[in-house]
Amino acid sequence: MPGFPQLETYKALPVLQGLLPRLRNNSFQPDFENMPNGVSYAAVVDREVSRYDLHLLREEAIKCASEFGFPAQLAVNQKGAFDNALSAWIGEKDIFKSREMLNNAVWTAMSLTLWPDLIFWRFGDTPARYIGGRRNALQRLWARTRVFDRGEGDIDRWGIINSLGEDELVQIMERPALGNNPRLARLFAESTLRACNGLRAQQTKEAIRKVTVNVLAIKVNRDLNALTDNEVRELFSELFAPYTWNTSVSI
Repeated sequence: MPGFPQLETYKALPVLQGLLPRLRNNSFQPDFENMPNGVSYAAVVDREVSRYDLHLLREEAIKCASEFGFPAQLAVNQKGAFDNALSAWIGEKDIFKSREMLNNAVWTAMSLTLWPDLIFWRFGDTPARYIGGRRNALQRLWARTRVFDRGEGDIDRWGIINSLGEDELVQIMERPALGNNPRLARLFAESTLRACNGLRAQQTKEAIRKVTVNVLAIKVNRDLNALTDNEVRELFSELFAPYTWNTSVSI
């Protein structure tokens, strides 16, 4: 895999401030031949990613956004659908399987050179959406695809991402009991879909919170990695049962 551009946070914030006027008046134009000050590449890489590949990454992401009206204002009720569509694109692009995607500085560089206008359209000028990390506009979607991908051969490959809401996805990804273990997080998400079908959003949120607390307690004395997938599903089903058996009762 090629080496990707990188940009450290302390160098990125001035770049973002310089971009904001053009983002606000919709005049941003990418320039892959003249990267912003501070952009660099890892010292040891086989080759740098080509300008053509960078151009393609931008064009394909913009095409996805255009299906939701970009650059016209994104409707509030379409934000989740756009995120899901972009997640599927990210998850199916081989280039995002590079180990360099584990580097926050890579996402910072790409956010400020490839997609700043797209991020501004989706999130406005919130710095955390441009800087690499768990709140980065596209990096957060990439992280979800690594956890919730059912596999290329599955007819509903992105069903978990498409079926769970933003709050539920964030809850599962950020819970210490689950977020650091993709297998457990995926099985938990599948169990959430089954157990919480028909619950109100607040009920689902509370059920996830209480069950993850129980999972964390169980992990103290039990190695869940030693269980089969079916055994984990049964465990999660038992843990969810007290909170979801009667959808008419408030949790």
